[in-house]
Amino acid sequence: MVERAFAIILKRIGFWSGELYRFEGRDSQTSLIPDDNGKKWLLVVGRGHYFESVKDYPIGHQSDLRKLLSNEPWRFPYRGVLLNRVERLSEQSHRVTSWVIKQEVLDSLAVRPLFIIPESVCVEAVLNGSVFVLNRLEQKVHVAVTPDGLLSSLGQGDSFFSRLGPGAALAEQDASVTSVLEGTAAIDIILQGMLVSLKKSMFQFFIGFDRERFHSYSWVNGLKLSAIIGLTYLVMTSGYLLIAKGLVDYRLGANTLKAEPAMLVRNDLNRHRSELTDYKASVTGVYPMWVAWDVLLDLVDLGVSFRAVNSNAPAVTYYMTAVRATDILRVLSEDPRVIDAEFALPVRNVGQKEQFAIKVTFREVPLNIQLEAATGG
Repeated sequence: MVERAFAIILKRIGFWSGELYRFEGRDSQTSLIPDDNGKKWLLVVGRGHYFESVKDYPIGHQSDLRKLLSNEPWRFPYRGVLLNRVERLSEQSHRVTSWVIKQEVLDSLAVRPLFIIPESVCVEAVLNGSVFVLNRLEQKVHVAVTPDGLLSSLGQGDSFFSRLGPGAALAEQDASVTSVLEGTAAIDIILQGMLVSLKKSMFQFFIGFDRERFHSYSWVNGLKLSAIIGLTYLVMTSGYLLIAKGLVDYRLGANTLKAEPAMLVRNDLNRHRSELTDYKASVTGVYPMWVAWDVLLDLVDLGVSFRAVNSNAPAVTYYMTAVRATDILRVLSEDPRVIDAEFALPVRNVGQKEQFAIKVTFREVPLNIQLEAATGG
């Protein structure tokens, strides 16, 4: 039953790369098969059929930024469906990643899909800090997340790796930096990333219903039918509720003395349970983010210079410049305040030094410190 349900869902998901494909799973293998059925609920668009750009805005309030975007002149090379993703960089800036889906993609479908997701977004959702190269449909798609935002291309490997920075031209041959996926593995990554993207922000990729079909629908008959169903449901539920209320009142009236103590005990139990839940919430999840600055000062004493510091409890990502990146990683890994330390981005050579980013996860605060933090002690 699970496999059958999965197969039905896959039929409503399409992939566009010059023509429409469907995802087909058989014998634990997923492949892309040309499909003539243009009725899809969700469409993943291949990298060659949309324009992608990243732009930073020095605007602190997201509402002001969205007003600016709605009034901004069209700055893209062609017309199509525009998707925007807004991410906060700091208190005074946001990053906007834009995708313009070519209009010819939608015009080639029999029915307008409800959701459209760019291929690079699917791959980005499952990136683990490395560069992904997908070989699918005899084409190479390169995807990476850099400090300047999402970077992707269809083919053009030399240009792609050169944009990552000095020393990245050989990254495609470095298995520790680049993950090359082919065949079923590449298709599975697209499907997995699509599900993760929908889970994170479903309505970001919602493009609405087909307006022509919306206006051509017989709304008068639909409203009449809805009114009849609503009234029928209202009469049935009202009658049921009246009967149930009368029965409950009768039973409560006959057993008032027995029911009242039980209700009091139940109310006390619910109150204590609520207090216990609030107490647990106040003493859990307190991470020692202040330790990040102590660690930063220790690294400064070692001659490390910092370009940026990003935090997302319980982890902090340091963007640093030092003589040897591996020495700094070793120092952080041996620090008793650190659970885990790993490179978040490829190491880049800049002059006589190395630029790199290390993601550090700190140990959780002991319970006695949590209690002090929760009570303000």
